[in-house]
Amino acid sequence: MVGMERTLQLIDRPPLTVEAALDEEIDVLNWATYGPATEQLSLLLQCTYMSHRRHKPEHRSHP
Repeated sequence: MVGMERTLQLIDRPPLTVEAALDEEIDVLNWATYGPATEQLSLLLQCTYMSHRRHKPEHRSHP
């Protein structure tokens, strides 16, 4: 068995190596960690943008 790749037989998926399955799980954990932080950053940027728009004088063309 030396040199043979270990595979997992999952329902509705082709055979998957253990290494590939671990990589997928790491990706999920990274997304779970960064997802909430990304959402917070998005909210902060939206608030900053709205605040900037509220305080910026409107440009009006004079006739």
